[in-house]
Amino acid sequence: MGQETIVLNEFKCVDCDQLFLIPGKPSAKFCPRCGSGGIQYGAVSKVQVIDTQIREK
Repeated sequence: MGQETIVLNEFKCVDCDQLFLIPGKPSAKFCPRCGSGGIQYGAVSKVQVIDTQIREK
């Protein structure tokens, strides 16, 4: 079973208060909800993905 860490950058729209995550190191230029260019940078989150296998009952 493999494990992988994904880096997510958190942003917030100042117009509609939408929070959203973008993987990697890019910066947000507009809000995916309302299209506004008023974006605030929040934080970096690291998420560890663990491979699992789902078994049928």
